[in-house]
Amino acid sequence: MVAPTRTRLVKIGKSKGVRIPQKMLDQVGLRSEVELAATYGRIVIQPVLRSRRPRQGWGKSFKKMAFLGDDRLLDTLPSSTQWDITEWQW
Repeated sequence: MVAPTRTRLVKIGKSKGVRIPQKMLDQVGLRSEVELAATYGRIVIQPVLRSRRPRQGWGKSFKKMAFLGDDRLLDTLPSSTQWDITEWQW
């Protein structure tokens, strides 16, 4: 475990940054891409987890749904009304 370290914010253009010691980066597994969250007066920096990628695995799930026949509409389309037949214009 790496002991807490005090550091300063550094100016980066119109933003600010923090230098994080390599030992801390190695300890928590931070690489090139991180996820930032602000919560309860803290900024949390954590690794991007593969399972958090949007739509991961959807293609495989859709293929399985099609194979099982589960990719059909659940709602039936309403039948045309008299108004649809006589009044509606495209």
